[in-house]
Amino acid sequence: MFIILFCIIASTQTKYLDRKYDVTYKCIDNIFCRAIVISNKKEKNYKNSYEIKTLDNKTKLIIYVSKEQELKYGDLIEIEGEYIAPDEERNYKGFNYKQYLKTKMIYGTVNVLDLKVLKNNQANFIFTLSNNLRESILEQIDKIYNSNIKELVKGLLIGEVDKIEEDVVRSFRNSSLAHILSISGTHVSYIIFGSIFILENLKLSKKKTYFISILIIIIFMFITNFVPSVVRSCLSGIMMIFSKIVYRKQDMLTSLALSLLILLIINPFCIFDIGLQLSYTGVLGIIIFNNRIKKLLDRYVKSNNKILKTIKEGVAVSLSVQILILPIQIINFNNINLVFIISNLIAIPILGLVMILGFISIFISYFIFEIAITISKFVEILLEVIIFISNITGEFKYANLIVVTPSIFLIISYYLLILFLINKKKKTAKYFGIIVVFILIIGNLVFVINQEFTIHFIDVGQR
Repeated sequence: MFIILFCIIASTQTKYLDRKYDVTYKCIDNIFCRAIVISNKKEKNYKNSYEIKTLDNKTKLIIYVSKEQELKYGDLIEIEGEYIAPDEERNYKGFNYKQYLKTKMIYGTVNVLDLKVLKNNQANFIFTLSNNLRESILEQIDKIYNSNIKELVKGLLIGEVDKIEEDVVRSFRNSSLAHILSISGTHVSYIIFGSIFILENLKLSKKKTYFISILIIIIFMFITNFVPSVVRSCLSGIMMIFSKIVYRKQDMLTSLALSLLILLIINPFCIFDIGLQLSYTGVLGIIIFNNRIKKLLDRYVKSNNKILKTIKEGVAVSLSVQILILPIQIINFNNINLVFIISNLIAIPILGLVMILGFISIFISYFIFEIAITISKFVEILLEVIIFISNITGEFKYANLIVVTPSIFLIISYYLLILFLINKKKKTAKYFGIIVVFILIIGNLVFVINQEFTIHFIDVGQR
C-alpha cells in the first residue's frame, strides 16, 4: 500500500512540475522582471552567463549579458530580454538541453537587452557565505598552484571542471578515470576519513570529532553547489557518522534509499542526471557485490601479504562498481573500457592523497603561505602521476571498445540476470532464470523482426 501511495504522489508531483515547465516554455516570449543573481560569472565566447532566481515566481533562469556588464553573486537586478526555451535532442543520441536544465531546476535562458543593478548582497546569507568561501578557495588555488595544473586541482577538490583542458578530459575518459573529475563518494570518503584522522590526532573526544566532521561535510556540500552525486555521498557520510554518535549500526541500503528520496522530493527530474545514476548504481554495486568478489578472490589468490590484500580489495571495489554501471555507460557513451581496473587501482589511492593534501594546502595558505606552496608541489607531482597513468592506460590499443546502444530488452535481461545470480533462494532463482531467458529470447526476437530500413536526416539547427 505504501509503494502504491508513494508512486501516485510521485507521479502527480512529476506531472505537475512537467506541466509548469511546459507552460513556461509556451507562454513566455519577452521577459521583464526583477531577480537575484545566484551564481558567479561563467565566461562564454561572446557573452557572460549567470543564473538568476526571479522574485515573483521563484523561477531559475540562465541569463546572457554583454562582457562589459559585470554582476556579483546576490545582486538584485531588473532585466528585460528575449526568453529562449531550451531545445530537446534533434538527432538520435543528441544532447537534450531541456532535460539537462530540468535536472538543475532551470526553466530556460534569456538574452538580456536591458539590465539595471538595483541593490547588492540580496541573496540568502548562508548561501552568500558559502559562495564567498568557494570563491576564496578558488583564489587561493590560483595563488599556490601552477597554471598548468590549477584547473585540475579546482575540478578534483570542489568540482569546478569548466576550464580543464579538453585533452586531459579526453585522456581521463579513455582510461575510465573521468569519474574522479566529478565529485562523488570517493572524494567525500577521503574528506571524511581525512578530517576524522586529523581531528583524532588533535586529541579531541570522539563525539567532538564526529560533530566537527559532520560540519565539514555540510560546508563541503555548500561549496560544491549541492551537486546530486555530492549530496548523495554527503548525506550517506552524515548518516554513517551519526550512527556512531548514537551507537547504532548503519544500514547502507537504508542510507542510500533515504538520500535518494530526499533528492527526488526536492527535484524529481534529477533522476535523469547521469552523475547521479552512476553514483547510486556504483554504490549499490559495492553493497551487493564487494564481499562476494572479495571471497572469490580470497579463494583463488590466497596470501596474507598486505600489498596483495590491498590490491584484491581495490579490484573487488572496481569490479563491483562496474557490474551495475555497465548498461548506463553503454547507453550514454557507447563505450566499454577494458583497463578500468588497472587505471583505478593506481589512481584512486593517489587521489586520496591529493584530496587531503590539497585541502590542507589551501587551509594553511591563509596563515603560512610558504608551507602551502611546499605542500602544493607534492600535490602537483601526484597529479602529474595521475595524468601519466591516464595517458598510458588510455592509449592501449584495445583499451576501449565502441559498442552499439543495446535494446531495452537486453538491459532488462541483464539486471534480471543479476537478480538471478544474487538470489539466495533456489526456487526463486530458478524462476528468475526462466524469466530472464524468456525475456532475452522473445524480446530480442521481436526487436530484430521489427527492424525496418530507415533513413536518418541530420538536423543541424538551421532553417
